[in-house]
Amino acid sequence: MREIEEKIEKIVNKYISRNLINMHEIKNEIEMLIGHNVDINLIESYLNDKIDNSKQCDIKLNRNSYNAFANTQNDKRDMYIKDDNENNLSVYEMINMDPEDLLNLDINFNNLYTEEESNQYKNRCEEFESIHKYKDNKIILGQYEKTKENKFLNELVQNNQKLVRKYANIYSKYIDGKAIDYDDLIQVGNLGLIKAIERFKSEKGTAFSTYATLWIKQFIFKEIMDKGNTVRIPVHLSELMLKIRKLENKYYNIDSNNYIRLVCKEARISLEKYNEIKTVYSLFIEKMVHLDVPIGEDRDTDLKNLIVDIGVDVFDEVIKIDCREKIDNILGTLKPREEAIIRLRFGIDDNIDRTLEQVGEIFHLTRERIRQIEVKALRKLRHHSRSKYLKDFFYT
Repeated sequence: MREIEEKIEKIVNKYISRNLINMHEIKNEIEMLIGHNVDINLIESYLNDKIDNSKQCDIKLNRNSYNAFANTQNDKRDMYIKDDNENNLSVYEMINMDPEDLLNLDINFNNLYTEEESNQYKNRCEEFESIHKYKDNKIILGQYEKTKENKFLNELVQNNQKLVRKYANIYSKYIDGKAIDYDDLIQVGNLGLIKAIERFKSEKGTAFSTYATLWIKQFIFKEIMDKGNTVRIPVHLSELMLKIRKLENKYYNIDSNNYIRLVCKEARISLEKYNEIKTVYSLFIEKMVHLDVPIGEDRDTDLKNLIVDIGVDVFDEVIKIDCREKIDNILGTLKPREEAIIRLRFGIDDNIDRTLEQVGEIFHLTRERIRQIEVKALRKLRHHSRSKYLKDFFYT
């Protein structure tokens, strides 16, 4: 009897010395030793007592059922892992965790990988890592190419947001003081990503990330060039401007006296072309500020909101048109010569007032005769039958 107890204790100590405890195997070994079935509760109680008295390890047992490594449906095991941070997690809990949460755990799996029984679990972890890293772009792209379903398109867009944000951050330095912001670059970058997904052909052998990068950069850059400036600059000219700026920064520190010549040589442009590009940059980019640029400490006010509108008020313009129509109608009730003299004297048609002498020269009449005709015409206009149509246009 003493010999059997020593063998059981040896079996238990063997498993306690591990970081991985297989309850199914320890039960089988004890049953083979004593020749009959043993209640797993007794084994668990015995293990708990041994663990409490042991200074070698700190393993927490529980009774979660686990099928991950079973060869048959009835082969259920309880497995547990102890990490260096004293966080005790069952393998069952870990195998059912979200892949990203699993990869964020600070656990040392070295001892686990040395166990022969843990090979399948190791492969599973490697599969999780692969999913976390590559997001199954290749598989999902294949599904999208076959079905063209939006669910695969949306999944690809979500899986590659880091790529879009990367180039939105890179190009955001070019939008300071412009009408577009970082969120606009994200949206446009996503359009480029969608374009890449729709046109990507896996049989070409090109990596999707490389192909998508070209489209994302192109869409973002074109958006900055089209909407980032008050005056639209052609994309090819904008690209040349950026190239020249980079070369200027490169050569100015090397040779500040001859850097322009070096820039022209590497850019393969003439000095005249260089001066032309610098003029365009100075006039339409460097010195122009977009009215939609946010200003103030909180960036909650646009520049356009602080500019006084000196344009014509639409309401006033409508009143002027209405008044002019009524004046024309009233003058039309006079005799033709009377109407013409009034129009010339008060500059109704051309805003040029004329003297009696000037009007007399036009009609070949004396100054006095023109005055008499004018007085008579004004008397008619003052009559209530005519003046009532204009009273609404005068303040009282």
